[in-house]
Amino acid sequence: MSLNRLPSLPDFEQLSDRVWRVMGLNPSSFCLQGTNTYLIGLGNRKILIDTGEGELGYLPLLRQSLKTISPDAFISDILISHCHHDHFGGLSDILQSDLNDPILPIRVHKYPLSLDSHDHHFHMDGFPKDAPLEDLHDHQIFHLDNDNKTTTLHVIHTPGHTDDHCCFWLEEENAIFTADCVLGHGSVVFNNLSAYMSSLQKLETLAPTRLYPGHGVVVEDGVNRIRQYQRQRLERESQIIQLMRSEKPAHGGHWTALDITESLYGSEMSTDLQPVIVRGIALHMLKLQEEGRAKILDGSTFNQMEMYTMMHKEWCYIEKSHL
Repeated sequence: MSLNRLPSLPDFEQLSDRVWRVMGLNPSSFCLQGTNTYLIGLGNRKILIDTGEGELGYLPLLRQSLKTISPDAFISDILISHCHHDHFGGLSDILQSDLNDPILPIRVHKYPLSLDSHDHHFHMDGFPKDAPLEDLHDHQIFHLDNDNKTTTLHVIHTPGHTDDHCCFWLEEENAIFTADCVLGHGSVVFNNLSAYMSSLQKLETLAPTRLYPGHGVVVEDGVNRIRQYQRQRLERESQIIQLMRSEKPAHGGHWTALDITESLYGSEMSTDLQPVIVRGIALHMLKLQEEGRAKILDGSTFNQMEMYTMMHKEWCYIEKSHL
C-alpha cells in the first residue's frame, strides 16, 4: 500500500487509560507508517509490546514517552509478538540502555519456535542471543495493578503469519493487540493459511470492540475487521478455484500460481510486491491441497523452501464428486 495514501500517525500518542502507542519510526511499503509498539498499564509499571526495528531514534522516543506518561514510569516486561525483525529489532538497544535496571532487569517474553522450523531458520539468527528470554505460552496471563485497579493481558497464540505469532487480549477494554494477524490497513502476509484462518476464528470468538494492530491505525470495530479478513481469504479462494476449473487462456493447459496471480492482478501488481502476492496465491493452493481439493500435476508435494519452483508448478482442481 502506498505510504502517500495512509493517514499520518504521531510518534507518540495515548490511545486509552491503559494504552500508549510509540512508533517504530520505520515506515515502508511493508511496515506501513511503521511498526506500532505499545506501552500498557495504569501505574508506573509498564509492559511493552514489541520494540520496533531498531531505528536510531526509537530508543530516545521510547525514553521520552515514558517520561511523558510519568517521571517514574518504567518497563518491567517486553512481549515480542513474533519473530520478524521489525518487531524485535530494537530489543538490544533497550536492554543495553538505562531503561533496563540492573537490579530489576526487564523480562523478555516470546513464544518458542522449534529449531527446525522455517521461521527459526530464516528469522531468529538476528535475535539477540543474550536476551533474558522467557517462553510465552497460550492462555498465559500478565497482571498489572494500580490503586486496586487491574490491567489483565492474556496471551493468544495465533499462528499463520508466523508459527510463533501471538496476539494479546486486554481484558478490561475487550481489546486485542493483533500484531501482524490483523492490520490497520490492507491485508496480511501469511506462512500457513489454514492456521491463519483458525487464528482469525479464535480472535472472532473474543468479540473485541477494538484492535491495536502492529501496523496502521486503531480499529474501532474489531469483529467486523476480523470478519472482513476472513471474507477476503474465502473470496480469493473462490476466485482461485474458479480459475483452476477453467481452461487457461491462450495456450491452454493447467494453471500455475504465477498464472493465477497474473490473471487476478494484471497490470495493478507492482514489481516489488509480485513475489509476495504469488507466494500468497501458492499458499492458498497449498490449503486446497491439504483439504484434498487440489494437487500438483507432477505428483510432487508443496515445498515452501523452494517457492520459486512452486510458483511454476501446474495444479489441477479435484471436484468433490472425485473425492
